[in-house]
Amino acid sequence: MSLEVWLAFVAASAVLLVIPGPTILLVVSYALGRGMRVAAPVATGVALGDLTAMTLSMLGVGALLATSATLFTVLKLIGAAYLVWLGVKLWRTAGTPLDFRSGRAVGDAAARAEFPEIRAAGGVDHYFACDGEGFRTMATLASPASGLTLTCSSDAPGLLVYTGNGLDGVAGKGGKIYGRHWGVCLETGRFPNAVNFPGRREGVLLQPGEAYESATEFAFSAE
Repeated sequence: MSLEVWLAFVAASAVLLVIPGPTILLVVSYALGRGMRVAAPVATGVALGDLTAMTLSMLGVGALLATSATLFTVLKLIGAAYLVWLGVKLWRTAGTPLDFRSGRAVGDAAARAEFPEIRAAGGVDHYFACDGEGFRTMATLASPASGLTLTCSSDAPGLLVYTGNGLDGVAGKGGKIYGRHWGVCLETGRFPNAVNFPGRREGVLLQPGEAYESATEFAFSAE
């Protein structure tokens, strides 16, 4: 591939990248919800991935794969196996700091930086598939100090638990300064990145004229 062709490819890729898609929406959502501290590594990872793909294309890897169906199939199988491996790692939460089934202190889990998945996210920032269907209780948060209890119920397939990993000296109400892991958020919804998985894509695509409906309830009680 000549340098002129590669530069044209880079320009075309840049135009496609600025068009909102799953990757751009991911970066924007992290920037708005988690802050620059979390969004910057995500954007860097996206940029490095695109740079790697463009460099391999310039080196002729794409042309090589196009001429060898066997090599292309092997590469796809390796990629699929890697995704399965990542999925199994995330799925096996039993006995890990992310195992909240029997109840545990969320703050203690967020501080377990020796656990790779928590270290990568800077705390708890993970989606949990919840058993059952329909409107049901998904999570209960309790504060022994205040006696307050929050019960989250929803008809969504699961919820994301986020422990304020991007809070780092953020000023809140009345000038109160909030530090990392000083808050917890429960976000009910469908599986993240489902649009990129054929088996789950139909459940998250909203076609013109269709309406999306979901119910979530947060109930507070006190002892």
